Amino acid sequence: MNSLEYVVPTDEMEKGVAHRSARYYKFDKVKYNKQRSKIDND
Repeated sequence: MNSLEYVVPTDEMEKGVAHRSARYYKFDKVKYNKQRSKIDND
């Protein structure tokens, strides 16, 4: 997940669980489109 530039971690974490909390991520459409256009132009 970390290698995908368009998947961006948020400041939020999972709460109220007995195990290690998960970090939440969001999809950055602008970064995705920039990366996709670079690939399409090559």
